[in-house]
Amino acid sequence: MSYKPFTAIMERYFKRTGGLVRLKGELAVYYWPKVAGRELAAKIEAVRYQDGNLWLRTENPALAHQVTLMSLEILKRFQKLLGRNIIKNIKVRIAPLCEPPRPPAPQPCPVELSPDDEKFIAECGQEIPDPEIEARFAAVMRKHLKNTKQQELLYRSRCKCCGVPVPKSDDLCACCQFHRG
Repeated sequence: MSYKPFTAIMERYFKRTGGLVRLKGELAVYYWPKVAGRELAAKIEAVRYQDGNLWLRTENPALAHQVTLMSLEILKRFQKLLGRNIIKNIKVRIAPLCEPPRPPAPQPCPVELSPDDEKFIAECGQEIPDPEIEARFAAVMRKHLKNTKQQELLYRSRCKCCGVPVPKSDDLCACCQFHRG
């Protein structure tokens, strides 16, 4: 039996669920201070990743224009970190810097995994040689899959702007409502 590194197992999982590109795109928000540098990151914040676009926000119009001019250099830096075709464009919005409102905590509801989910977890676990790590990995995967299914049950709708789960009665998440309002 050949064993794969943990990163390969996680990559396989995200490829199966279609989330690998989105995950790497969301990492662009996390890596923004590293790519931009402390000084620039203090004045421009990465807001979100959506459909290949990294959305930035700043209060300074001149700085927004400067970042637009630097966008090719910024894209090259992100390509080194995340790979090609993850971040395709840099979009800058002039708006006050602020913390986006947090969505309400989901209410617990019972969710069961399907036999296909359990089979997939078992297949991935076979590639981990250490039984203790395999058991912990399986527990994390079960928790993640249950949480994903719980989100689908509770929200069943996505923000029309950024795609995050929202309550059934809303078209936009709180953050997008704030920025459009």
